[in-house]
Amino acid sequence: MSKILVMIILIIAACSEKENVESMIYDQRSFEDSVCIENECANVILDYPFFTNDNMTASIINEYIDQQLVMMLSYTDSDSSQSLQFAVQEFLNSFSEYAQEGSFVQSWEIEVIAAVTFQNNKLLSISFDAYSYTGGAHPNSFRQYVNINKEEGFLIKNNELIQDQEGLLQIAENAFREYHEVKEGVSLEEDGRFFLKNDSDFFLPVAIGLEQDDLVLYFNPYEIASYAQGPTMLRFPIEEVGHLLNDSLYDQ
Repeated sequence: MSKILVMIILIIAACSEKENVESMIYDQRSFEDSVCIENECANVILDYPFFTNDNMTASIINEYIDQQLVMMLSYTDSDSSQSLQFAVQEFLNSFSEYAQEGSFVQSWEIEVIAAVTFQNNKLLSISFDAYSYTGGAHPNSFRQYVNINKEEGFLIKNNELIQDQEGLLQIAENAFREYHEVKEGVSLEEDGRFFLKNDSDFFLPVAIGLEQDDLVLYFNPYEIASYAQGPTMLRFPIEEVGHLLNDSLYDQ
């Protein structure tokens, strides 16, 4: 076989693989399980995308989704590499053990909804919203984003997604002040309602992702404000903040 023919075959194969990566296809899957002790129950509800493309990228993304679900399900400090089935069973077993030993039993519940919020030729964003109640004064809720480089099949860290951290920080702080109606001329530290870096500095949240035409910054409860104040979600149109993103990862 000539070198030219080999090169043509490799180019065709590479183009075919790129097309598969660009058009990642998925099914939305649902899962429920429960266990009851007398009249109280523990319920697990999961809803998440499962990618069906016949390529390595789909397998890697599905593994990332499983790992995120396991971390959100883990009731104890378990190995994050454990299987999703094991994590579900561990949660239910923990309830059963507590119910059999405790004198006062309340129902437990954990629900995780994962959804694809953005996809283009290079990037995939998936949001994970978790709600849990295992007794106590109130339930807990938590959001996380997983951003994935589709071409290479690896997770993108926030500092890799954002190329101008200081620029985004300034825009975000202005939006944050407006969201919480902080009076003009009053610093966030002087306002007294917020948990700040070094007790005085504003910061970007852990949960950063893309949703359709917006960049979303999501502060979870307790991250920058009390539970009573709830989460803070800031949305910025991509057309306004796209220049702050890493253009080698985000392709408009």
